[in-house]
Amino acid sequence: MKYFYKTRENGETDKSKLLATTEKLKKAEETLFIVKKAAESSPDAIVLTDPEGKHFYHNKAFTQLVGYTTEDLQALGGGLGIYANKDTAQAVFEAIRGGGSWTGEIELTSKSGAISFALLRADAIKDDSGKIIGLIGLYTDITERKRTEERSRLRVIAWLSEKVPEFGALPDCDKEAIQDFSILWSFFEGTKLNNEVHIDKIIKYVESLKYNGSLYQFNIASYIRYLRSRYVADGEFTEFYRDLKIAPDATGVEYVGKMLKGSSNSIEDELIGCLVIIYFLKNNLFHGDKWQHQLQGQYDNFKRANKLLMELIG
Repeated sequence: MKYFYKTRENGETDKSKLLATTEKLKKAEETLFIVKKAAESSPDAIVLTDPEGKHFYHNKAFTQLVGYTTEDLQALGGGLGIYANKDTAQAVFEAIRGGGSWTGEIELTSKSGAISFALLRADAIKDDSGKIIGLIGLYTDITERKRTEERSRLRVIAWLSEKVPEFGALPDCDKEAIQDFSILWSFFEGTKLNNEVHIDKIIKYVESLKYNGSLYQFNIASYIRYLRSRYVADGEFTEFYRDLKIAPDATGVEYVGKMLKGSSNSIEDELIGCLVIIYFLKNNLFHGDKWQHQLQGQYDNFKRANKLLMELIG
């Protein structure tokens, strides 16, 4: 009888464990069902991959955005194959595979070949121990907004070209670079400098990049070479440098001088020097000095400044 009691007791215990496990599985299935339904009803396109980027799920909004099925993307070699800019695709993948995140606007190529625009938020998915177990991308379709902005931009350029003949005489690429600079600086100022536009804030911003470990991801060498060729000749500052109107006692001028003459103490100091120049370029444009010179010969200047701002904005 004693043996029978233990067997029965063990049987009841095993049965309880089995019921508890079954209940947990049932709840997990219900949770998974709810999550899947929420993902399918989301207006944002959602993509999930394994840690190596192998595509295994996307929702209905993503199919509507690009036209690909899961099988299509697997055959394509993964979701990065739909990016119009392959350098951007690689930057996104490397950032999140390293455990970080990436946010920015991207161009996508649909299955039909059409180009669309999306705001992407991409992240690594980690377990409780911090191990990366997957990657997720959330895409918000901003195609119509981008087209509206482009139509508005073209109207502004057409109006300004008519009202200011000197601006109208510029090549289209110059006009676009100048307008892009205005937009990019405004965005950089609002998101990275908290709308506090002074050189001390720029210095603190660059210091924050050093402290969070992201300073060395930016490639500023080519921009520095351009600045040196434009603003220094035979060891002396050129007329172009004087046109920047940087006062000898201005905050940050020491960073500019050392960067241009190759005597900076660190990449941090070089980046500060670059941004101080862009700051004065912005002042000259927004406050009218560049307009007095009809903006001639400024295409490379604005184009290269735009490239650095876009890289910093991320």
